[in-house]
Formats: sequence, C-alpha cells, structure tokens
Amino acid sequence: MMPALLVILVVVTIRTLTLNGSWEGVKFIFHPDFSKVTGKTILAAVGQVFFSLSLGMGALLTYGSYLSKKDNLFKSSISIPIIDTLVALLATIAIMPAVFAFNFEPAAGPSLIFVTLPAIFAQMPMGTFISVIFFTLMLFAALTSSISMLEGLVSYLIDRWHWKRFTATTAVAIVIFFLGIPCALSFGLLKDFSVLPGKTIFDSMDFIASNILSAE
Repeated sequence: MMPALLVILVVVTIRTLTLNGSWEGVKFIFHPDFSKVTGKTILAAVGQVFFSLSLGMGALLTYGSYLSKKDNLFKSSISIPIIDTLVALLATIAIMPAVFAFNFEPAAGPSLIFVTLPAIFAQMPMGTFISVIFFTLMLFAALTSSISMLEGLVSYLIDRWHWKRFTATTAVAIVIFFLGIPCALSFGLLKDFSVLPGKTIFDSMDFIASNILSAE
C-alpha cells in the first residue's frame, strides 16, 4: 500500500507543478527567509523530526526488541531518515505550490491536505477515482502509524502486568478512542475551545506531543 501511495504522490506532484502560479509555491519552499528563524522555529523542527521518526515514543524501542541479530540497525538508522525526509519533501512540493496556485492560506496547517489535494484531484483526469484511492491509502498509512504507537503501551502492559494481548490492546484502544473525541470535535463543535492560548484541543495535544513530550 505504501509504494502505491508514493506513486500517487509523485503523480500529484507532477500535476501540481503544471498549475498556473505553482512556481510561487516552489519559491516559498526553497527560498527561506532566515530572518524569521527563531528558537520556536528550531523547536518546531526538532519536534517534527521526533514525531515523524517516532523518536522518544517507545515505538522504535519496542520494535527493536523484536528484531533478530541478523538485522542491520546501522543501515536502517541511515536509510529510514533519508527516505522519510525525501517523502516529506515530495509531499511539500505536492501541496505548497498548489496552495499558491489556488490562493489558499499557507498557514492553514495539517488541514491543508484535505483542502489542497481535493482541489488538485478536481483538475486531473479520473481525479475522483484517484482521490478515493489516495485517501484510502492515507487511512491505512495513519492506521499503521497508530498501531506502531499503540504497541509500546500494549507491550508494557503485557510485559509488566502480564495482561493478555487482546485485553491490553482493547483497553488502550478504548482509552485512546475517548481521548480522541475532543480532538475530532475541535474542528467543529469545540473549535472555539482553547487549552493552550490560541490553540484548539487538537492543536494543543499536537503541540504537547510533538514539541514537549518528544523533546523530553
């Protein structure tokens, strides 16, 4: 599924770069304004790295305990960050030029993927079909990421408290489900409710997880 998602992302990137006004977005990406780089910028970048590579979350530690002695950790520690960075850069090129082409707000955040990409798909042959495939693959990509983050806590309950895997997985999933409801509602019913100053519930939890807990 992930190679298929990557292929579609490449197709979207090519289509994005052919949109009128898209090159303003390319300039926005590759001509940074260093005068705006502050400590917060660096902290956000470090948080993104930790979050993207699942560092400090227990996922790598847990999965590492399952590896055999034949696995080459050094090679993986080099190839994974490189591939992760290249895919992230490709996704940026797929989205940001289209943001400028369609006059969207660049600072809209994570929701851009659900605003910009549908607009791009609408400009493509068989765009509806491709969009359904793309977002279905995105769903599975998010699900596999969720499983990796779930595994650390599940493994702890199994190893430390001797829970059965089904019981541990079910209990943790239920807790996360209910904790996720306020985050989902922060895009609608609770959009005006703030936890941290100027941040919705979703943005607050994202900030705490990406910039504080991961950095710790």
